[in-house]
Amino acid sequence: MLSEVRHSNNACCRILAGTFGRAGQIYPGLTKAPLPLAIDDEYLSTTEEGRQPDGIPSRLELVHITAKTMEVVEEMRNALRAPSLKIKHWDEDVTVPDPTAVLRVNSLIDDLFQGLPPHLRHNANYSKMPLNDDEVKFFQTQTHAIRFRLLMVRVFLLRPSLLAEGGRWTTGGSGQLQTASSALQERLHLEICGLCLKTINDVLEEIYRGLTQNSGISAWYALHCKLILLCPSLS
Repeated sequence: MLSEVRHSNNACCRILAGTFGRAGQIYPGLTKAPLPLAIDDEYLSTTEEGRQPDGIPSRLELVHITAKTMEVVEEMRNALRAPSLKIKHWDEDVTVPDPTAVLRVNSLIDDLFQGLPPHLRHNANYSKMPLNDDEVKFFQTQTHAIRFRLLMVRVFLLRPSLLAEGGRWTTGGSGQLQTASSALQERLHLEICGLCLKTINDVLEEIYRGLTQNSGISAWYALHCKLILLCPSLS
C-alpha cells in the first residue's frame, strides 16, 4: 500500500508539473520504491500476500505503466541533452537533435504500447472479459489516460526535431541546398518530423474520442493540450 501511495504521488506531481510548466518537486532519485503488486484491495490479505484472481484485470496496472512512463520521460530528457547533429542549410549550420538518440527513446514508447495488457489496449474488446459496466467504464478511462500520456511523451520527444526543421526552411539564403554530412542521419531526421506530425494528429483524435466518450478528460485540459500541439506545429 505504501508503495502504491508513493508511486501515485510521484505521478501526480510530475503530471501537474508538466501541465502547468513548472519544475517537479520530487526528484527521480528519490522515487526508487518497488512497484506495488498488481493486486486490488479487495483481494489483499492480512495473513498472506494475497492474489489477484485469474482473468480479473487489476486496477493497479495503471500504477505500473505510469511508473514505466516516467522512466521513459527521464530517458527522453537525456536524449534531448545528447550532442546535436549539424545539418547544412545554405550558408549556415542548423542544429537538430541526434536522430539516433531520439529514435532509441521512441522505441521505448513503442515497447510500452506493445506491452500493455489486453484490457488497457486501444479498442479493447471488453465483451470477452468478466467485467460489469462500471468496470468497463473504469478501464476505458484508464486506457484513454495511458494512450494520451504516451502519445504526449512522444510528441515532446519528436517536436524539437520538427521545430528545428521548420527553422531550417525559414532561414534565408541563396545558392544550392547542401545535404547533411550523413545522408542516413538526414533521412532519419525527416522521418522523425513526419512521425511527429502523425502523432500530433493521433493525440487530437484521442482528445476528441475522450470528450465524446466521456473518458475523464475535461474540456479545459483538452483545449490546453490542443494549443500546446498546434501552436508550435503552425509556427
